[in-house]
Amino acid sequence: MPKRAPDPITEAELNKILDAAIVNERDYLILRLLARTGIRIGELYMRVRIRD
Repeated sequence: MPKRAPDPITEAELNKILDAAIVNERDYLILRLLARTGIRIGELYMRVRIRD
C-alpha cells in the first residue's frame, strides 16, 4: 500500500511554529523557506550546506 501524504498544516499552525522559532534566526529562516516554497526537508539539506 502506498504511503499517504501528511495533511498540510493550517496557517495558524504555521504561525505558531514560526513564532516559536523566531529566537533562532537560522531555524526561523529554514522553516520559512520550507513553508513558503513547499520543498521537502531532504531537498533543502541536499542543496544547502549549513554551518554552525
